[in-house]
Amino acid sequence: QEDTLSLSGIIRNPLNQLNINNEPVNIIGKNFNKVIELNAGLNLIKIEGSKLDWQGKKDFSRTIYRKVVRLTPITLSVDSPLDGYYTNKDSIIVSGMAAGYGDITVRINGREVFLDGSKFTSQEELQEGRNIIKIEAVRGSEKVVKEITVIKDTIVPRLGVISPDDAYISNKSTVHITGEILDSIPVLVYVNNKPSHVNGFSFDNQLTFIDGFHDITVKMVDLAGNQSEYEFSIIVDTNPPADFQVFADPADWTNNTQPILTFETVDETSGISHYELAVDSGLFKEVSSPYKLPVLSDGEHEITIKAVDNAGWETTAETRVYIDTTPPTVPDYFKAVPGDERVLIRWQESIDSDVVRYRIKRRPEWADSNDRYVSAEKTIIGEDDYNFEYIDSEVEKDQEYTYYIQSVDRA
Repeated sequence: QEDTLSLSGIIRNPLNQLNINNEPVNIIGKNFNKVIELNAGLNLIKIEGSKLDWQGKKDFSRTIYRKVVRLTPITLSVDSPLDGYYTNKDSIIVSGMAAGYGDITVRINGREVFLDGSKFTSQEELQEGRNIIKIEAVRGSEKVVKEITVIKDTIVPRLGVISPDDAYISNKSTVHITGEILDSIPVLVYVNNKPSHVNGFSFDNQLTFIDGFHDITVKMVDLAGNQSEYEFSIIVDTNPPADFQVFADPADWTNNTQPILTFETVDETSGISHYELAVDSGLFKEVSSPYKLPVLSDGEHEITIKAVDNAGWETTAETRVYIDTTPPTVPDYFKAVPGDERVLIRWQESIDSDVVRYRIKRRPEWADSNDRYVSAEKTIIGEDDYNFEYIDSEVEKDQEYTYYIQSVDRA
C-alpha cells in the first residue's frame, strides 16, 4: 500500500547504461538503486539495460518488465438509507459502494452480499423500533465497517387535546388552532393543507375565514410515513343580530303596572342565544318573549332589550312604558241646568294636569246606552267657575234625569 517502491540491483557486462521507465539511473560500480513512485493499482515498470560504444551510440539493449500492484485503502460508502432513517415498511433496500483493488467481500449484518463491480444492493428485514444495520467491506486482514440506524414505526400519530372544540363559534375571522401530538417520533401537521408550527409534540396554526360554517381537517404525518386525519367544524360570526323593535302592551299610559313586552330578531350565522332586559338602566337579566314586566311605579320607564347571539355579539332595542295608578280628582262646580227640550251640563276643569277627557253618565241611560265624553282640550268661555259644558238634547218632557261626571286621565 506504499506510494513508492525502492528498486535496486546489479548491471553486468557488456551492459553499461540503465533506464527505468525511460529515465536514466545512476550506476555506482555495477550497482543501482532507484525509488519509483507508484500509482494506485497496477504499475508496469520498464527496466532497460543498454551497451553503448565509445561514441555513446547504442549497440544493443535488453529490456525486462516488473508488475507492481499498489493497494489503496478500501473505501466504503452507503448511499441508502441515510443514518437515522424512518420507515413504516417491513424491509429496506441497503445500497452503496465498496471500492479498492483486490478481492473485496461485503457483508451486511454478517451475511455476504453480491458485489457488482464495486456496487452492492441488499434487501434487509426490519423489526419494529430501532434497527442497527452493520455493513463490512473486507480484503484479507483489512476491514472497513459502517453502521446505520433505521427506525421502523408502524403506529399512526394520534391527536390529543385540540382547541377549539367541534362546533366552536368564533366572533373573530382569524381562528387560532392548537393541539397535542401523540407519537414517539417527529410529526408534521397540516391544518386545511397549511403547514403548522410544531414545537416538540404540540402544534399551532392560524386560519382566516369568512362568516359561516367551515370544516377543518387536521392531517398528521410522521417521519415514517404514517398519517392520520381529524375533522371538525366551526362557525365564524363577526356580525351582531339584526336590528329589532320592542312592543309594549299597553303602549300608552296605563294603570296596568305590569305591561307585557314582545320582541324578536334573528342572527343569520350563529343564531340567537338569549335576550336580556334592563329597566331604567338597571342590571340586565335574561328574559324571553313575551315577557311580563315586574310591578312598576308610576311614571315613565325606559326598557332596554339586548339580543345576544351565540358568538357573543349584542344588538339592543329600547321602548318606554307609562304607568299611572292615581285617579284624577272630580271636577268642581258640577251642575245641570234644565232648559227647553235640553239640559245644559257645566263644570270646572279638573285640577289634575293629566286629565284628557270627561265622562258623563246619566240615569236613566241614553237610548244607545253609551256614556258621553268631552275632551279636556275643549273649553268654553263663560262663567269663571264653569269652563266646560255638555248639552244633552236627548231628553223628554216631565222626565227626571240624574247626571254624574268623572275625570279620565291618560291612563
